[in-house]
Amino acid sequence: MRSAGSWKGSREARARSRGRVRPSSPRGIGVSSAPRAFRGHELNDSHPLFLLFGNGAIQNRGCEAILRSTTRLLHDEFGACRFVNAPNSRLPPPDSRAATSADAEPELIHAPPLGRAPAPRFSPGWLVQQLERRVLKRSGMDIERFLPDSSAALLLGGDQYSFDYGVPWPFFNANEAVLRSGTPLVLWGASVGPFDSDPAFEARAAEQLRRVTLICARESETVAYLEGLGVAENVVAVSDPAFELQPAPVDEPVLRTWLERGCMGLNLAPLLARYWGDEEAWLRHCRDCVASLLDAIDLPLLLVPHVVCPGNDDHEFLSRVAAELRASHRSRVLVVGPDYDARQLKWIISQLRLFAGSRTHATIAALSTGVPTISVGYSVKARGINQDVFGHDRWLIQLRQLDAPTLAALVGDLLSEEAEVRAQIARVMPAYRDRARLAARHLKKVLPGR
Repeated sequence: MRSAGSWKGSREARARSRGRVRPSSPRGIGVSSAPRAFRGHELNDSHPLFLLFGNGAIQNRGCEAILRSTTRLLHDEFGACRFVNAPNSRLPPPDSRAATSADAEPELIHAPPLGRAPAPRFSPGWLVQQLERRVLKRSGMDIERFLPDSSAALLLGGDQYSFDYGVPWPFFNANEAVLRSGTPLVLWGASVGPFDSDPAFEARAAEQLRRVTLICARESETVAYLEGLGVAENVVAVSDPAFELQPAPVDEPVLRTWLERGCMGLNLAPLLARYWGDEEAWLRHCRDCVASLLDAIDLPLLLVPHVVCPGNDDHEFLSRVAAELRASHRSRVLVVGPDYDARQLKWIISQLRLFAGSRTHATIAALSTGVPTISVGYSVKARGINQDVFGHDRWLIQLRQLDAPTLAALVGDLLSEEAEVRAQIARVMPAYRDRARLAARHLKKVLPGR
C-alpha cells in the first residue's frame, strides 16, 4: 500500500499548483463555505470533504444502501465531514417516491450528471456520447470542479469497474480525471473485473489500478483477480458498506401480518432478461420458478423489489410475474410495495425465514441480518461473497443454471438446514460486518494529515 507521503502539500497547494481556485457552482450546487450543523459541530471548510462518485440513482436501493452506509462509516471514523454525491445516473425529481432518500444526509451536496441522458444504442446521440467517452475521455459525471477541495474521491457502486454493464469507460475516464488532479482515489467496496475477455482493456485497467491510492475489495474473488494482475500493494480486503446499513422497522398492518406467518422472500430482477434472451421469455421463466417453488414449500412468498428505476423496475416486473400465476398460487404471494427505502427493505427482509435473490444488495440485506440466503449470481461478486460468508458456494445458483426444479430443490435443502445455516451466519457476521468499517480505517491511514 502506498504511504501517506505519496502526496506532498495541502489540498490548497495542489489546487494552486494547477492554477485552480474554488470551483464555481452552476445550477445552484456547490461547496458552501457557510457553516452547517452536524452532531453539535459547525460544518465548514476545515472539515474533510469526500467526493462520492459513480454510484447509481437511489431508486436502486442497493445504491441508496451504499450511499447511506458510506456516509455513516466516514462520519464514525473522521467525525464531522462533508460529502458531494456525484452519481452516474440522474437523481429522481423532487416529487418522486425516492426523493426523501435523496436527502438522506443534510451535509451531502448533490451534483447530478452533466449532459444528456443516455441515448438509444447506435443512435446519432449514442455515437456522440461514445466519442465523448472513448476519444475525449469524458466521464459525464460532475466531479472535476470539486476535486481541488476534496480530501479523497471514492468510486462507489460496488461493481462499476467491471464488465457487468458493458465496458466501464465512464468510470475509467473519471478515475483518470481524479488521478490527474492529485486527489487520493479510492475504489470503495468494489468488485473489480474480470476483464480477461478483452486483453487490451485489461492491460489498461491494470495500469490504472496500480496507480489508484487504495482499493477496498469487497470480496475474495476480486482480491484474487487483482493479485493475478499484479495489483496487490494498494488492496485491502473489506466487505460491502451496505452490510452496516441499519434497518428501519415498517409499521404496515398487512405486511406485518404476512411476516408473522413466516414467509420466504424472493427477488428476481428484469435486468437479467438480457442474459436470458428477452424480457417475455425471462418473465415466463420466473413465473415457472415461482410456481414450482410454491408447490415445493408450505410457506407464503413475498416478492421483494430492490430497484424501482424506470426501465429497470423490480416492482413492475414482479407484479407481472404474480399476475401470471394461477389463482391458487396468487393467494399465497404478496408483492412488496415500491415506496420502501433501503433501510425499510432491509428490515422487511430481516423478518423472513429465508430469502433468494438476484439483486446483490437484497442478498446483502438478508445475510447481514442473519437470514439464510440463496444468491442467483451473474458475476464474480455473488461467488466471492458466498465464499467469504459460507466458505463455499453451495447456496449460489449461477443464472444459467436457474430453473424451476433447481431453485425448488435448493430451497428445500436450505429449509432442512435452516438452523445450521443461521448459526453459521451468526458466527461469521460480526467480524464480516466489521470489515466494512475497516475500509474507513485504511482510508484514514493513507490520507495526508489525518
